[in-house]
Amino acid sequence: MRRTQVYLRDEQDTELKRLAERTGRGQSELIRDAIDLLLRRQSACDWRDAFRGARGMWAGRDDVVADMAEARASIRARFAAD
Repeated sequence: MRRTQVYLRDEQDTELKRLAERTGRGQSELIRDAIDLLLRRQSACDWRDAFRGARGMWAGRDDVVADMAEARASIRARFAAD
């Protein structure tokens, strides 16, 4: 674990102390948990952003339509044989 310094607004400090007292957990533990929550949320957003960024990437490519039709036909043929 690494030690770091964080500046809190007065109201954040007050509420953090209250939460620590109410839950019986240390302020550092609560801060670490909040950071973990933020990082998990950010990771969840990353894949959505990448997905949105890919929108339209095949627009205007006529060859893709033919390739997809061929791939679908191949898959249907494989399943029909089973």
